[in-house]
Amino acid sequence: MDLVVKIGGSLCKYPKELRELCRGLSEWLRGENCIVTPGGGPFADVVRQVQRVYALSDDSAHEMALLAVDQYGLMLSELIEGSVPVRTLAEAKKLSGRAIPVLLPSNLIMSSDSLEHSWDAGSDCIAAVVAKECGAKRLVLVKDVDGIHDPEDPSKILRRVPLSSLESMRACLDVALARILKDSGLECVVVNGLVPQRVRAVIKGSDAVCTIITTT
Repeated sequence: MDLVVKIGGSLCKYPKELRELCRGLSEWLRGENCIVTPGGGPFADVVRQVQRVYALSDDSAHEMALLAVDQYGLMLSELIEGSVPVRTLAEAKKLSGRAIPVLLPSNLIMSSDSLEHSWDAGSDCIAAVVAKECGAKRLVLVKDVDGIHDPEDPSKILRRVPLSSLESMRACLDVALARILKDSGLECVVVNGLVPQRVRAVIKGSDAVCTIITTT
Protein backbone atom coordinates (compact mmCIF):
# COMPACT_ATOMS: atom_id res chain seq x y z
CA MET A 1 0.00 0.00 0.00
CA ASP A 2 1.10 3.56 -0.69
CA LEU A 3 -1.24 5.42 1.62
CA VAL A 4 -3.29 4.97 4.79
CA VAL A 5 -5.92 7.65 5.51
CA LYS A 6 -7.39 7.74 9.02
CA ILE A 7 -10.70 9.59 9.40
CA GLY A 8 -10.88 10.91 12.94
CA GLY A 9 -13.91 10.22 15.09
CA SER A 10 -14.02 13.90 16.07
CA LEU A 11 -15.38 14.67 12.58
CA CYS A 12 -18.55 12.76 13.48
CA LYS A 13 -19.64 15.91 15.36
CA TYR A 14 -19.91 17.74 12.03
CA PRO A 15 -22.37 15.78 9.83
CA LYS A 16 -22.43 18.24 6.93
CA GLU A 17 -18.66 18.53 6.77
CA LEU A 18 -18.08 14.79 7.20
CA ARG A 19 -20.46 14.00 4.36
CA GLU A 20 -18.67 16.53 2.16
CA LEU A 21 -15.30 15.02 3.06
CA CYS A 22 -16.50 11.51 2.30
CA ARG A 23 -17.87 12.61 -1.07
CA GLY A 24 -14.45 14.02 -1.82
CA LEU A 25 -12.62 10.89 -0.67
CA SER A 26 -14.73 8.75 -2.99
CA GLU A 27 -13.21 10.74 -5.86
CA TRP A 28 -9.68 11.46 -4.57
CA LEU A 29 -8.96 7.87 -3.49
CA ARG A 30 -10.41 6.20 -6.57
CA GLY A 31 -7.72 4.07 -8.18
CA GLU A 32 -5.25 4.77 -5.36
CA ASN A 33 -3.31 2.01 -3.61
CA CYS A 34 -4.72 2.92 -0.21
CA ILE A 35 -6.58 1.92 2.94
CA VAL A 36 -9.00 4.03 4.98
CA THR A 37 -8.99 3.45 8.73
CA PRO A 38 -11.60 4.83 11.16
CA GLY A 39 -11.42 6.66 14.43
CA GLY A 40 -13.62 5.84 17.38
CA GLY A 41 -15.84 8.89 17.65
CA PRO A 42 -19.03 8.71 19.70
CA PHE A 43 -18.89 4.92 19.65
CA ALA A 44 -15.62 4.91 21.61
CA ASP A 45 -16.90 7.70 23.88
CA VAL A 46 -19.62 5.34 25.07
CA VAL A 47 -16.96 2.77 25.98
CA ARG A 48 -15.04 5.39 27.97
CA GLN A 49 -18.18 6.31 29.88
CA VAL A 50 -19.16 2.71 30.59
CA GLN A 51 -15.64 1.87 31.78
CA ARG A 52 -15.78 4.75 34.27
CA VAL A 53 -19.25 3.90 35.56
CA TYR A 54 -18.67 0.15 35.91
CA ALA A 55 -14.91 0.17 36.61
CA LEU A 56 -14.23 -2.20 33.72
CA SER A 57 -10.74 -3.58 33.24
CA ASP A 58 -8.43 -2.04 30.64
CA ASP A 59 -8.44 -5.35 28.76
CA SER A 60 -12.23 -5.35 28.38
CA ALA A 61 -12.34 -1.64 27.52
CA HIS A 62 -9.60 -2.15 24.92
CA GLU A 63 -11.57 -4.85 23.10
CA MET A 64 -14.81 -2.88 23.36
CA ALA A 65 -13.09 0.21 21.95
CA LEU A 66 -11.75 -1.77 19.00
CA LEU A 67 -15.28 -2.90 18.23
CA ALA A 68 -16.38 0.74 18.49
CA VAL A 69 -13.80 1.64 15.83
CA ASP A 70 -15.29 -1.08 13.62
CA GLN A 71 -18.70 0.58 14.01
CA TYR A 72 -17.39 3.94 12.80
CA GLY A 73 -15.71 2.12 9.93
CA LEU A 74 -19.04 0.62 8.86
CA MET A 75 -20.54 4.10 8.95
CA LEU A 76 -17.72 5.51 6.79
CA SER A 77 -18.08 2.69 4.28
CA GLU A 78 -21.69 3.82 3.80
CA LEU A 79 -20.66 7.44 3.28
CA ILE A 80 -17.66 6.92 0.95
CA GLU A 81 -19.02 5.88 -2.42
CA GLY A 82 -17.02 3.09 -4.00
CA SER A 83 -15.68 1.83 -0.67
CA VAL A 84 -15.92 -1.66 0.80
CA PRO A 85 -15.54 -2.63 4.47
CA VAL A 86 -12.81 -5.25 4.99
CA ARG A 87 -11.43 -7.05 8.04
CA THR A 88 -7.98 -8.10 6.85
CA LEU A 89 -5.08 -6.54 5.00
CA ALA A 90 -5.26 -9.37 2.49
CA GLU A 91 -8.81 -8.35 1.59
CA ALA A 92 -7.72 -4.73 1.31
CA LYS A 93 -4.86 -5.59 -1.04
CA LYS A 94 -7.19 -7.57 -3.31
CA LEU A 95 -9.34 -4.47 -3.72
CA SER A 96 -6.42 -2.20 -4.55
CA GLY A 97 -7.22 0.01 -7.52
CA ARG A 98 -10.74 -1.42 -7.86
CA ALA A 99 -12.45 -0.13 -4.73
CA ILE A 100 -11.57 1.85 -1.60
CA PRO A 101 -11.04 -0.53 1.34
CA VAL A 102 -12.25 0.70 4.73
CA LEU A 103 -10.52 -1.48 7.30
CA LEU A 104 -12.49 -2.65 10.34
CA PRO A 105 -9.38 -3.23 12.45
CA SER A 106 -10.54 -5.11 15.54
CA ASN A 107 -9.55 -8.58 14.30
CA LEU A 108 -6.14 -7.40 13.09
CA ILE A 109 -5.27 -5.60 16.33
CA MET A 110 -6.67 -8.25 18.68
CA SER A 111 -4.98 -11.13 16.88
CA SER A 112 -1.56 -9.45 16.93
CA ASP A 113 -1.98 -7.77 20.34
CA SER A 114 0.18 -5.00 18.89
CA LEU A 115 -1.13 -2.17 21.08
CA GLU A 116 -1.03 -1.56 24.80
CA HIS A 117 -4.43 -1.89 26.44
CA SER A 118 -5.00 1.75 27.39
CA TRP A 119 -6.57 4.91 26.05
CA ASP A 120 -3.05 6.17 25.30
CA ALA A 121 -3.08 3.91 22.25
CA GLY A 122 -6.22 4.85 20.35
CA SER A 123 -7.20 5.05 16.71
CA ASP A 124 -4.17 7.15 15.67
CA CYS A 125 -2.03 4.25 16.88
CA ILE A 126 -4.27 1.72 15.15
CA ALA A 127 -3.79 3.60 11.87
CA ALA A 128 -0.01 3.67 12.42
CA VAL A 129 0.07 -0.08 13.08
CA VAL A 130 -1.95 -0.67 9.91
CA ALA A 131 0.37 1.57 7.90
CA LYS A 132 3.43 -0.32 9.16
CA GLU A 133 1.84 -3.74 8.59
CA CYS A 134 0.88 -2.99 5.00
CA GLY A 135 4.16 -1.26 4.13
CA ALA A 136 2.57 2.12 3.41
CA LYS A 137 4.75 5.10 2.62
CA ARG A 138 2.45 7.75 4.08
CA LEU A 139 -0.06 8.01 6.91
CA VAL A 140 -2.60 10.84 6.79
CA LEU A 141 -4.42 11.60 10.06
CA VAL A 142 -7.57 13.57 9.19
CA LYS A 143 -8.80 15.48 12.25
CA ASP A 144 -10.82 18.55 13.22
CA VAL A 145 -7.72 20.69 13.79
CA ASP A 146 -5.31 22.39 11.38
CA GLY A 147 -2.27 20.50 12.65
CA ILE A 148 0.07 20.62 15.63
CA HIS A 149 0.29 24.02 17.31
CA ASP A 150 3.59 25.62 18.23
CA PRO A 151 3.88 25.40 22.06
CA GLU A 152 5.53 28.83 22.10
CA ASP A 153 2.91 30.43 19.84
CA PRO A 154 -0.43 28.56 19.91
CA SER A 155 -1.73 30.65 17.02
CA LYS A 156 0.88 29.09 14.74
CA ILE A 157 0.67 25.66 13.11
CA LEU A 158 4.01 23.91 12.82
CA ARG A 159 4.77 22.85 9.26
CA ARG A 160 7.14 20.07 10.33
CA VAL A 161 7.65 18.29 13.65
CA PRO A 162 10.45 15.77 14.24
CA LEU A 163 9.29 12.58 15.92
CA SER A 164 11.67 13.25 18.81
CA SER A 165 9.61 16.35 19.72
CA LEU A 166 6.18 14.82 19.21
CA GLU A 167 5.39 13.82 22.78
CA SER A 168 5.65 17.40 24.01
CA MET A 169 3.21 18.55 21.26
CA ARG A 170 0.68 15.74 21.34
CA ALA A 171 -2.52 17.68 22.12
CA CYS A 172 -4.40 16.31 19.10
CA LEU A 173 -2.67 12.91 18.92
CA ASP A 174 -2.59 9.65 20.86
CA VAL A 175 0.00 9.65 23.64
CA ALA A 176 1.54 6.40 22.38
CA LEU A 177 1.75 7.45 18.71
CA ALA A 178 5.41 8.46 18.87
CA ARG A 179 6.35 5.00 20.14
CA ILE A 180 4.43 3.32 17.30
CA LEU A 181 5.97 5.57 14.64
CA LYS A 182 9.53 5.09 15.90
CA ASP A 183 11.77 3.45 13.26
CA SER A 184 8.78 3.16 10.88
CA GLY A 185 10.11 5.48 8.18
CA LEU A 186 6.54 6.66 7.60
CA GLU A 187 5.71 10.20 6.62
CA CYS A 188 2.81 11.13 8.89
CA VAL A 189 0.60 14.12 8.11
CA VAL A 190 -1.99 15.80 10.35
CA VAL A 191 -4.62 17.72 8.36
CA ASN A 192 -8.02 19.31 8.98
CA GLY A 193 -10.93 17.33 7.52
CA LEU A 194 -13.27 20.27 8.02
CA VAL A 195 -11.43 21.87 5.09
CA PRO A 196 -11.71 19.05 2.52
CA GLN A 197 -9.52 20.70 -0.11
CA ARG A 198 -6.58 20.48 2.28
CA VAL A 199 -7.14 16.74 2.55
CA ARG A 200 -7.28 16.49 -1.23
CA ALA A 201 -4.01 18.42 -1.52
CA VAL A 202 -2.26 16.18 1.02
CA ILE A 203 -3.49 13.01 -0.72
CA LYS A 204 -2.31 14.32 -4.09
CA GLY A 205 1.04 15.49 -2.70
CA SER A 206 0.36 19.21 -3.08
CA ASP A 207 1.07 21.95 -0.56
CA ALA A 208 -1.54 22.56 2.15
CA VAL A 209 -1.93 23.82 5.69
CA CYS A 210 -0.98 20.75 7.75
CA THR A 211 1.74 19.34 9.98
CA ILE A 212 4.18 16.73 8.69
CA ILE A 213 5.70 14.48 11.37
CA THR A 214 9.13 13.43 10.15
CA THR A 215 10.14 9.97 11.34
CA THR A 216 13.51 9.64 9.62
